[in-house]
Amino acid sequence: MAATPDIIQTLGLDKTSKTILPDKNEYTSDVLSFPDRDPTAIAYSSNDGVFLVTSLNELFLVRDGKKVFSLPVTGEALCASFHPNKPYVAVGYKNSRAIVYSIEGDKLNEFKEFEVKGEVNAIGYDPSGELLAASGSARPVFLYETTSYTFKKELLKQNARVRSLAWSPNGKRIATGGVDSNVCIYNIDAIDHIEIKGAHPMDVVTGVSWINDNTVASCGNDATIRIWEYSA
Repeated sequence: MAATPDIIQTLGLDKTSKTILPDKNEYTSDVLSFPDRDPTAIAYSSNDGVFLVTSLNELFLVRDGKKVFSLPVTGEALCASFHPNKPYVAVGYKNSRAIVYSIEGDKLNEFKEFEVKGEVNAIGYDPSGELLAASGSARPVFLYETTSYTFKKELLKQNARVRSLAWSPNGKRIATGGVDSNVCIYNIDAIDHIEIKGAHPMDVVTGVSWINDNTVASCGNDATIRIWEYSA
């Protein structure tokens, strides 16, 4: 799911993407279908007003509820994050790499490719756009400087594969959710991290999001949303 101030764009197990109008609490008639694809993630750019849908072998740009561009890819695209200030989107792949694409009108062009250790299940720019975090099957969170997308540092491992990550609004912390049911909170300038064990008992943490610099929301396959207060 990805949201703007005016709409929410969903991505379902039925291989469709639907548009919700929050102020009316209803769906629009726009339904995007990906019958021959396996959509994996959706992201939104507030700069360009477009959504990106990733699938195992193709990327799609969506504007105003319509597919406007598609790009075949190899290696199984699993996640995506738009740069907060520039027309770029980073996509994480199963085959241990990430690719940054430039957005030119309604087209995607490959800008930079770099290696990431392990399958990339989660990726995200910090609020300033100066750092990119990526994680997945290798379990640590890897940080990259976005001037040249060079490796900067590695944060401590979560106990299992990471499925989701999110930056705090101040850009000082990262929250991750894993298949081990735990939520981890990292201070990017510290060595240690906080682990919330059993955040979603016996299930996968599928999403994390910061409400403010001290509050994290998480969701899981247990069909719950939980709120966590963090204090340094």
